[in-house]
Amino acid sequence: MRDFIEKARASLEMDPPDFKRAMVHLLKVIEQCQSCTDKGRHGKDKECHIIQCTKIFRSNDSGEWRDIINRPCPCGYIWPQCSSPNHIEVLDLLADAQQQGQQWISSLATAMGLIRLNPTCAAGYCRVALILFALEKEHKTATSDSKIAITVESLLSYFEFTKPERLRLLAAKFVNVGLRMAVAETTPSSTINYHRVLQLMGHRIGAPESKRDPAKVLPLELYVAIFKYLDPTARSRCLRVNRNWHGLIMGSKSLWACLDIPKPGRVADSAFVLFLKRRPIIETLVFRDMSNMGPITHKKLVTILSTPSLRRLVLPTSRFDPDCIVRSVDLPSKLHLTQLCIANITFDFLHCILYHTQKTLQILQLPACSHSLDELMANLSMPNLRGLAITGSRVVTTIRGNPTPVLPLAITPIAVASPNLEELFIDSFDVYSCEHPGQPQLVNGPGDIEQCWKKLRAITLGPNVRTGRGGIFVARGFPPPTEQMERIDIMSTDATVIHNYLYTVKVGDQYQHAIQDQEFQGILPVMPNLHTFRCRAAVRASLLREILEPALSKLRVLELSVLPHGSVSRSLAGFFPGPLGIGRVDEVLSWLYAENLEHVGLHDFNYCPDRSAQVGPRFDGKPFTKWIENNLPNVTSVAVYPGAQPDSNTYIGSLIAHPRKFRVIWQNSLSGMALDMGLDLARCQGVQLRHWPKGVPAGPDWEQIILKDDWRDAAFKSLWKFDDPKSRYFSVVDDNDSTS
Repeated sequence: MRDFIEKARASLEMDPPDFKRAMVHLLKVIEQCQSCTDKGRHGKDKECHIIQCTKIFRSNDSGEWRDIINRPCPCGYIWPQCSSPNHIEVLDLLADAQQQGQQWISSLATAMGLIRLNPTCAAGYCRVALILFALEKEHKTATSDSKIAITVESLLSYFEFTKPERLRLLAAKFVNVGLRMAVAETTPSSTINYHRVLQLMGHRIGAPESKRDPAKVLPLELYVAIFKYLDPTARSRCLRVNRNWHGLIMGSKSLWACLDIPKPGRVADSAFVLFLKRRPIIETLVFRDMSNMGPITHKKLVTILSTPSLRRLVLPTSRFDPDCIVRSVDLPSKLHLTQLCIANITFDFLHCILYHTQKTLQILQLPACSHSLDELMANLSMPNLRGLAITGSRVVTTIRGNPTPVLPLAITPIAVASPNLEELFIDSFDVYSCEHPGQPQLVNGPGDIEQCWKKLRAITLGPNVRTGRGGIFVARGFPPPTEQMERIDIMSTDATVIHNYLYTVKVGDQYQHAIQDQEFQGILPVMPNLHTFRCRAAVRASLLREILEPALSKLRVLELSVLPHGSVSRSLAGFFPGPLGIGRVDEVLSWLYAENLEHVGLHDFNYCPDRSAQVGPRFDGKPFTKWIENNLPNVTSVAVYPGAQPDSNTYIGSLIAHPRKFRVIWQNSLSGMALDMGLDLARCQGVQLRHWPKGVPAGPDWEQIILKDDWRDAAFKSLWKFDDPKSRYFSVVDDNDSTS
């Protein structure tokens, strides 16, 4: 069908155009449409059809227009109706070819048939108006015995007109009807936007329908709902339309309650201050990318914080002017922030803002933070804080290429100051215990880390988190997990991190670590509500069983690492009897039968017995596949990260073509031509193949995320969706403690 359409276009674009050949191709396409197979064909005399369609000139009722268009022809022929874009495009091309071939009556009849075919498409109204305008224009210079003059006389007799100028009024009537009945989404799939052409024609002829003011026609509720879909920049442009629009937009509180600007441009301090002062009802202020806006000056910052209704402030890429020094006297006396996200925050401003919002703050995000929170929060009490995300700004790379944080972070003061914390995100910090003589004096008492964070539901420790002060035999750096835990994401490959968090127990006054098999059974944390568990460090299967077995009925996401990674993990090998890691998952994890598991991932694995062989395969992942087939019946998403292993591409191809038909496969081994071949195979198998960084969480929650720079940015972006109830890391809470 498309071949005939393209051939017809080529014939019309020839010099001179071949109209007959184009019409032959177009008629072949029309005959193939199912709407025309049982309708037969109208007779050659189209007078009855044209006269019936022009009756809309004498009516102003939209219902009567629809009745006339849908009514059978006076000769008895029932016109077909079809919404196919190809059929609409073909009829429009046919009318164009007939017009260029000077077949005016046939062209007008075809254009009116296009209106009957789909009354909601603007193409038919445009074509009828263009033909009538062209006839009226050509008649002015035509002789009395020319073909144009004869055609116009025939049409005047059809329409019962006395003057050719009435054709222009009839064309304007068709434009007005089209503006009322046409829908923009029904534009055919061509390079011409007929709905836009119809609007331009209406403006040029001064049609009243093209000048209708929606603010005067639509109900106020519908008007406000439409403007909510516009971004703040487009909404600000609408203020300049007229006074009525300006009054309605500025007077609606819901339109300015959330001001989310993706990438604001550079603006002077005076203009910025005036902009915010004219919008005192802003509750949520979000500037996503501030690279063009420049550093935040003292005047801008004070103006932002002085907004009376401000509750949520999100500046994830902010930079502060060196002269921006904020003191307590600069801040308003009443500051009711419930959510705060500021990057590169200065120490003085962080101290002031936390002091003024400690009773109301519920979500705190500090990307690229160059200060530790422990000293500040040691003197604060934040009972309403439910979500905390903090990322250090200084990470150095060791001689072995391992990123190492240089900022220390004591958890005890933070845990004591935020007893009701529910979700935690930490990256690029060296976490240590605060149980030493030089610990900060806590305003809430000495604080026992074992009794903190009883409501914590989710924790994410990034790949650059370390617990390096004292190695594995140190006091607990985190409060112990409780029965309320639902998600644990430990992306660090340092085994000391997971051992410190999950396998450090307090026996009497001493901390001990469950390194040996069958050690400390019954006293490790039990988490029956755990639905997500990711661990990038190698942990013994017997220790994993203590954590995962109570939660098998609710487990949805599971990612594990088989082999130890990096020199930090190898330094622990002396404390383990036997190899460090899981081993063959189909054998050591045979107890892990999870019917509800949806996503499973495995890192750093190769079960080939002879990896140094020069002939034959050097990679074997069949135990992983066998384990999925036998123990995980409902898995639809698989993450495969074998590491720097040879011959792993074939295994990923076998997963794509697996009879189970996995919905999504996450990997980072395929590249170049192998990746192209894998994508082609996945497309044929109906599988989604995603090239995903190794150190980034994978799974159903991340399918809609597009990574650009850093996976932590993608994690933070979920916080910007204030109306999304499925926010991954934190749920935005309003002033009435209800999840929005």
